[in-house]
Amino acid sequence: MGMSRELLFFDLNSVYRTEFMINLIHTSKEFKDLCARIETEKAIALDTEFIREKTYWPDLCLIQLGTSEGVFLVDPLAQGMDLTPLKEILTHKNIIKVIHSGRQDFEIFYHLFDLLPENVFDTQIAAMVAGFGDSVGYERLMRELMEIEIDKTSQYTDWARRPLSDAQISYAASDVEHLLGAYDKLVSILESRGRLDWIQTEMDWLIDKKTYTQSDEDLSKKLKLKSRDPKKTEALKRMAVWRDQVAQKANVPRSFILKDHILSEIALAFPKSEQDVLNVRGVPSNLKGSYVRDLVGIVDTVRALSPKDLKKHEHHTLLKEHQEAQLELLKLLLHSQSKRHGVAAKLIATQPDLRDFVMTGESSFMQGWRFDVFGHLAQDLISGKVGLVFNPQSGEIKLVDHP
Repeated sequence: MGMSRELLFFDLNSVYRTEFMINLIHTSKEFKDLCARIETEKAIALDTEFIREKTYWPDLCLIQLGTSEGVFLVDPLAQGMDLTPLKEILTHKNIIKVIHSGRQDFEIFYHLFDLLPENVFDTQIAAMVAGFGDSVGYERLMRELMEIEIDKTSQYTDWARRPLSDAQISYAASDVEHLLGAYDKLVSILESRGRLDWIQTEMDWLIDKKTYTQSDEDLSKKLKLKSRDPKKTEALKRMAVWRDQVAQKANVPRSFILKDHILSEIALAFPKSEQDVLNVRGVPSNLKGSYVRDLVGIVDTVRALSPKDLKKHEHHTLLKEHQEAQLELLKLLLHSQSKRHGVAAKLIATQPDLRDFVMTGESSFMQGWRFDVFGHLAQDLISGKVGLVFNPQSGEIKLVDHP
C-alpha cells in the first residue's frame, strides 16, 4: 500500500521565510485517515484544480487542503481513489471551509456528490466588503493582505498530467497555504467595521443549489438576435435550452454542439425544413440529423403559438427613454456609494439589479445592509427627492436635496 510523499518546501515568496510540508495523498486509506483527523479542525483551507476545455462538467484533477498539520494535495486521478470521506468534511457544520472564489469549486462538488459545502467563508467575497475592490484575485489579495507574492506561472498547466511537476505542486500548495491566515485577517477587518454579517447573504447564495441551476432565461440572455420578432426570440430561447441539455448529456461544451452566433442565425432564419437549417451560414454540413430535426421541431412548435400563448413567454426587457436616464443616474450613485463605503460596487448591486429596480421598483438592494448603503438613496433619487451634482474641486459626486 502506498504512502504519502512528503516534500519540504522553503517558501521564498513569503516575507516570513517559513518552511512548510506538502503531503501528497494518492491512496484511499491515506485520504480516509486524513479526513478523520480533519474532523477535529475548526477551519480548513480548500481549493481544487480542474480542466474543462473539452467537457461540460469540470474534470477534477487535484484537491488542495490546508489544515493545522500542513498542506495536503489529494490526487483524485490516482487508481482506486475513493473521495467519499470528503462528503462528511464538506457538510460538517463545525468546520469552516475557507476558499477563494469558490463557485467553480463548489460546482464540482455539487456534480460529484449532489451536495454543497456548509459553513463556508469565501475570501474573495469578504475582500469585496473589506475594501479590496471588485472580484479581487487571489494573487493580489495575498500581496496586499498577507504581503506575500504568489507565482502564478503554473496556473494554466495540464493538471491531468501525471506525475505532477514540482512547480505544479508548489503552485497548488500556495493556493491554500496562506488562506487560513487571510481568513483571520479578513474576519478581524470586518469585525472592526461591523460588517461581518454583511457577507452572510453572499455565503448563503454560494451554497444554494439554485445558484448552480441555470434558468431558461440565463441560458439565452447572452445570445444576440438581430430581430425583435417575438416568435424568433422565443425560438432562440428554446434552442438555447435544447443545446444545454444536449451538451450536458454528451458532456461537452455548448459551443461543441453549436456556437452562439450560429444558434442565433438559425433562430433568425426560422427554418421550415431540415435543409433550411443546413443552408444557414456557418452550420456544419455534417451536423447530426437528430440535431437538425430537433431544431426544426422547436421552430414548428413556436410557429404554432398563438399571440396569447406567446404573451405568456414574453419578457419585457427594453427600457423606455426616461428609464434609460434613470439607469444612468443609478450607475453614478452606485459608483459614489461604493467609493464612499469602501465596498465593491458589484456586491452592492449588479447591472441587472439596477434594471430590475428601474422597471419594477424592486431589487435585492432594497433590504438589509444594501438598503442602508444604497437602496434608500436609489429610491430617493428615482422619486426626485434628491439629485446628483459633481464637485469639480474634489472630483466627487454628491447628493443634494431637491427644493
